Amino acid sequence: MLSGLSLPFSCDIVKRWEVRNLSALRLLLKILARSSHLTLTKAYSTMKSLGVSIGKGTLSDYLEYLSDAFILHRLPPYVRSYKKAELLGFKPYLVDNGLLRIIGVKDKGRLLENLVMVELLRRSFEPGEDLFYVPADNWEVDFLAGDELIQVSYELHTFNLERELKALLNATKRVDAERLMVVTFLGRRVLN
Repeated sequence: MLSGLSLPFSCDIVKRWEVRNLSALRLLLKILARSSHLTLTKAYSTMKSLGVSIGKGTLSDYLEYLSDAFILHRLPPYVRSYKKAELLGFKPYLVDNGLLRIIGVKDKGRLLENLVMVELLRRSFEPGEDLFYVPADNWEVDFLAGDELIQVSYELHTFNLERELKALLNATKRVDAERLMVVTFLGRRVLN
């Protein structure tokens, strides 16, 4: 399934950093593609539970290699505390939805959210500078891009409309946002 990924890996990562454990790198990419949030500890535990022998330091290096090769974009949380940011982890996004599809991701919501992230990057937003996600205990806003809060949902319906809008409204209590937006497959709606 991941044989199509051998060219980018061999050119950008394996040769440049002399990666020896290609199967661990491929598994890490699968984990990233299917995770909504990730920490180094969570990735390490997942790989260990699957019987993959890899050190935490090596795993951290692999995350850096994927980021340096522009395959992975890590979106940090918008929080004041560095410690809390580390505990919450990052939201992983891959450079292209085609790559997600090759890995086997079929979730339309995940694909749409990844597409929005790629578009925000194309518009020169930088993760950790003017691009974050906004976490809380019972809700989350997918993106804080500059002064705009963006919630992504493949579709809005009676079961999720209140949840998605409530998250945006709650986030305005923590973030000074000028615009609120909901992006769906059918389009986008700016909320006043």
